Amino acid sequence: GNDRRPVVAWPAAAPEVIAVTAIDAARRRFNRANTGVELEFSAPGVDVYAARSRGAGYVSGTSFAAPIVTALAARHMAAGRGSAAAIRSGLRASVEPLGPGARNTDFGYGLVQGGC
Repeated sequence: GNDRRPVVAWPAAAPEVIAVTAIDAARRRFNRANTGVELEFSAPGVDVYAARSRGAGYVSGTSFAAPIVTALAARHMAAGRGSAAAIRSGLRASVEPLGPGARNTDFGYGLVQGGC
């Protein structure tokens, strides 16, 4: 969610969903992104150039970070990691840690990477 709330919005808060936040090019969390214990990964989602109803332009939000993690999850599935646990483990194996600890409420485990 993009409400600046200390709680991950539904459906991202559901245990079967991988909750994602947006970060900018300097690896700062999107200033309007929600935070919370369910957050698992960060991905670029600030000032993303994307198609819009009239042409294209820069957009920001967690909705633009989520497809990046979805694409990486699909790569893991194509490599034979079919379970949600295996996909999560594969994504965690290549993150760039952000913030304090191994996992935190601002960035989750960290910035996802393209490795598989």
